[in-house]
Amino acid sequence: MGKMKNIKIPIYAIDFEGSKNIGIVEYGIAEITGGQISACKTRICAPKSRIGARDAKFFDISNARASANPPFESDLKLFCNMRKSGLFASHNATAEDTLLRDCLPVAPLSENPLTGKTGAAWGPYIDTCSLAKKLFNLNSAKLADVTAALNLQSQLSQKAAEFCPEDRRKWHCALFDAIACALILIKICSFEGFEEVDCNWLLKYSNARAQTQGSLL
Repeated sequence: MGKMKNIKIPIYAIDFEGSKNIGIVEYGIAEITGGQISACKTRICAPKSRIGARDAKFFDISNARASANPPFESDLKLFCNMRKSGLFASHNATAEDTLLRDCLPVAPLSENPLTGKTGAAWGPYIDTCSLAKKLFNLNSAKLADVTAALNLQSQLSQKAAEFCPEDRRKWHCALFDAIACALILIKICSFEGFEEVDCNWLLKYSNARAQTQGSLL
């Protein structure tokens, strides 16, 4: 059987660049189906307020470049549809959840696999940062460090060349980071003894904060 054989729904590894002050200025989505990255999407988004010099340098996104695009809210329907059809994964899911809830506090009605109930929440999330902390004895659970510890740099470079814009194939670029998250999750599910892993197991051991794992009933 293939990797992630007990996971029957899509998992969307997501990453945002931005803050509550300036909003989401770039998003990246790496879709996982059948134990592999099957599709990706990314774009730069207009900020809610001017991007400060420090943030512009950190994200490598200028105000002029960002402002030439529609705001993130233009793609909220995309994120609603993804949540209805599958689950989100992130490396430190609290950050993504905070920014999503800031854009749309009441998420679409969807099932919470942990409870079997339908509610309005962007979560529960699969959190690869929490999983890495629980499963591996690492000095650091930062995205780049987990990627290196699992020897995923070569795969990340290959996927980045396939899916990322040429100038966004580096850390702190949303799709690059989302692909790294996806590769970590796929790697975890490929280890010997993890053949029966399902969504409930991944969610349980993600150990994210209560509000990201719960549901507004």
